[in-house]
Amino acid sequence: MKKYKIVDNRKELTDEEIEKRMDFSKVKSIMAANQRKSLYQKSAAGLAGLALIISLMVYLNQKPSEQISDTADIVLANNANQPSAFMIDTNKDTTLLYSTGSLITIPANSFVDSAGNKVEGIVELKYREFHNVGEIILAGIPMVFDSAENKYHFESAGMFEINAYQNQAPVFIDKNKDVEIKMVSLNDNKTDFNQYYLDPMSQKWSYTGEDIPSIVSGSNQVERKTGAVGIDLIKPVAKQKNLQQFTVNISYEEFPELMAFDKVLFEVSTETKNFDPSTANVKWDDVVIERIGSTRNYKLEFSNSAAACEIIATPVVEAGDLKKALSKFDQLYNNYKIQSKINENTSKERESKLNKELTENKKAVEYYKELAIANEDKKSPLNVVESERMIYRTFTIKKFGIWNCDKPLNMPQEAIVDATYLTQDGKEIRIASVFLVEKGRNALYTLYNGKKVYFNPENENTLIIITKDNTIGVFSKEQFKALDKETKKFTFKLKMIKKDFYDSSDINSLI
Repeated sequence: MKKYKIVDNRKELTDEEIEKRMDFSKVKSIMAANQRKSLYQKSAAGLAGLALIISLMVYLNQKPSEQISDTADIVLANNANQPSAFMIDTNKDTTLLYSTGSLITIPANSFVDSAGNKVEGIVELKYREFHNVGEIILAGIPMVFDSAENKYHFESAGMFEINAYQNQAPVFIDKNKDVEIKMVSLNDNKTDFNQYYLDPMSQKWSYTGEDIPSIVSGSNQVERKTGAVGIDLIKPVAKQKNLQQFTVNISYEEFPELMAFDKVLFEVSTETKNFDPSTANVKWDDVVIERIGSTRNYKLEFSNSAAACEIIATPVVEAGDLKKALSKFDQLYNNYKIQSKINENTSKERESKLNKELTENKKAVEYYKELAIANEDKKSPLNVVESERMIYRTFTIKKFGIWNCDKPLNMPQEAIVDATYLTQDGKEIRIASVFLVEKGRNALYTLYNGKKVYFNPENENTLIIITKDNTIGVFSKEQFKALDKETKKFTFKLKMIKKDFYDSSDINSLI
């Protein structure tokens, strides 16, 4: 008899130790077998009968999402969708533009090693995204979410995998830092999608929060505002003896150009037509003051319940106050000039930053258009090929690994078929995994070994079968039309595709 060493006080692994062992180059969803070997032949007939009854009860009460394969899922051999590598200086804030238009923002000093020590120097960051069924199947990413003892199947608005290394050893995100990923998405639904993280040990998804998309334009224009001084100060002048003046209380917050005037007199301009000096003796209830363009003149509108008048006037000071007013003006002007220079430099820096963002956005939109065309996303409400708008899903992460933006779906229940599978020439097939795909929906229903097929006859359905010998089998949407709600048993005769290495287009072209 083989002896086993039992360890009942094993030390719990830290997050760093768990992540250190992560390798997402080929993610495999491991499904536990639930089929047991036959009863011992020496068992009594009564026990065998009881076991058979229990087995039947389990089978009859089995939920559609609980079909489990008797083998681990097979990942098709492929070189598709390899991660892009970026070299990062850990001492600098870094923003990376991925080939789809996604943006990855990494603050300086964001990485630590497995012991929690700060990582310095150059770090290699590897990143890739998954936007269609073909990419997801080839990566072997599980698309089933367990919640409250129920299984849901994911409709994806985009997934990504991100990891980082120094000298081929994994590094991790400092607990005091956040890495931001603005991942492009071909779905602008604002209410139904959530964010999830794939646990590297259990291969199960954990819910991390709701997801709300943002729309970014690639055609924003940068507006530049410059000026010699921050405020167009008006230089004080002395009043003229032959013209009429009057006083009005003003707010320097409202009229900062008059701040050099301690006591403002308004001198009636010769532009005022039919000026009546007696208006100075009228009690006015309201006055509206407005500067006329960039001139020295102001329009003043006086009114009360009985009358109204309009005067064009210029601000002046008493002759004895002119020297003091001019000194204040020079001081203010010099201060504003210095501040203006600072503001102008800041404005240039801001303009340069905005122009850089605009360039990145334009590049991102072009990538995004190519992505939309490649995925033939006819369901998207935005025509990205003709517009300059792009959809982002923003993730703020503290762990490397696989993240997704998904909508949980129930398995279709409109029709259920007991299934067997043969090639088109009648040969048996060694099945590893079976997937149901609905046209127009970026969802993957996992049927495991496919002994039962659940589908909605109203939709355009395709079955994708992965075999144990690296072959793809397909039952097309045209063939599916032969099945309806009344079909209880069916033999799916599959077209088989055999290649040494597969690309996502090999699968997407079948849907």
